Amino acid sequence: MPATRASSDLPLLTLRELNRALLARQMLLGRERAPVATAVERLGALQAQYSPAPYVALWSRLERFTIADLEKALAAKKVVKATLMRGTLHICSARDHRYYAHAVREARKSVWGTVERALFRYFDNREARSEPPPSPLASERQVFPPEPRLQLAPTTIDQLARREPPNLQEQGPIPTMKRLREEETAKLKSYGWVNKDAGIVRLPIEEAKRLALERGMFPHR
Repeated sequence: MPATRASSDLPLLTLRELNRALLARQMLLGRERAPVATAVERLGALQAQYSPAPYVALWSRLERFTIADLEKALAAKKVVKATLMRGTLHICSARDHRYYAHAVREARKSVWGTVERALFRYFDNREARSEPPPSPLASERQVFPPEPRLQLAPTTIDQLARREPPNLQEQGPIPTMKRLREEETAKLKSYGWVNKDAGIVRLPIEEAKRLALERGMFPHR
């Protein structure tokens, strides 16, 4: 059955017209005259993980573009280079950065958690491969050296008084980092005084974002 044209007052674009519209939106039909920041905003954000990429992208689109033009825009903070989509470096306009950063925040957390775990596995495996095989005499050694043995230094007054070493299950680097993260997360989700004398309080982050949007603290383009 032949395709029928939908009833509409708007003309349908041919495949070629759609292609040209896409190229025009991407500023690829011909070089245009525009400031660097304006061009970057039109394109959304430029992939910059490979350093030469944004220079080539802008040179392909802007008349009389030079390397210095992008360098000046970065130095003047009209555009910024930051880790954004897919956890890679992008260049976007300074006023757009907060919106991109907010949009990809949760995805970045997930990506970096995966990357960290992969890196730890990689280095653990590399270290295991690089270690020489154990000596046959190793199996004959004691699990601990004979007394007296060196002990970890106490970290609290109570441990010092009782001559007890610290408990690494509670005071090692991993539980310490976990505790710090839990404390920071609790602060982000709770009310509290910042300066009681001055009447300055801390709001939960989601409440603060809601109020900021309601009161128009983020400028609209």
